[in-house]
Amino acid sequence: MQQHSIASRAALEALAVTLARHTLPLSLKSNSNNAPWHKAERATLTLVSTGQRHVFVTCFHVLRRLEKMRRQDPAAQMAAYMGLNGCVAELTGFGLIDSDERLLDIAVFRGLEDKVSLPSSEFIDYSSSYLADPVPGDFVSMVGYPGANIIVSRNKGLFGFMHLGLPASSVSEKRIVLADEHGSREFVHYDDPAWRSISLGGLSGSPAFVHRDGQARFVGIVTDGSKKDQTVFVSRMGGINEDGTLNRTLIPC
Repeated sequence: MQQHSIASRAALEALAVTLARHTLPLSLKSNSNNAPWHKAERATLTLVSTGQRHVFVTCFHVLRRLEKMRRQDPAAQMAAYMGLNGCVAELTGFGLIDSDERLLDIAVFRGLEDKVSLPSSEFIDYSSSYLADPVPGDFVSMVGYPGANIIVSRNKGLFGFMHLGLPASSVSEKRIVLADEHGSREFVHYDDPAWRSISLGGLSGSPAFVHRDGQARFVGIVTDGSKKDQTVFVSRMGGINEDGTLNRTLIPC
């Protein structure tokens, strides 16, 4: 799903599949004993290689929600999912490395080891991919897992990702804003008529990329979206160290 086409359907679908390899659907479970098909809150994890570590990035407000759930039940758990040999594999054991609530709304987690291998997934090479100079008008691609696209039952796990492609309306040192400046935005699903709005719930933590010189360059993660006017906000990630901590000297105040 994307705003007005910038390429052929086949090219857009191929792009979406490629970018989705850098993501995992995220679930906040009210209790760790709950099965994957139990009701849960949804978000997205972005996979990033800092050089020294493979890290998993989402929004601080997702972490805050998990902490609130743990006050109600200490066994509340954050879990990610992936398909493995025709089955649904649940990934747990994430540990918080660093977070920022006030400026970026970002939380960075580690896995059980510094480097991990996930079938069909790929960690973004931060040092070569991060784009430091996005500008208004750049086309921004985002891929994530809205709750409406996820169906999990005892016999089936469908984790459908959504691809959004929108032009940047404004860019600051901290974030990129994707606003519908002319009120003409439409969302296209290939099997349905165009929609004026979509559900953005679950896209928190989705990676965002700017297309520059034929490459998709990483610029940050989706942190918020307006239900009223469908504006999407991306926090830029220009200050992450090799150990996964946030370099606060590089985060604008």
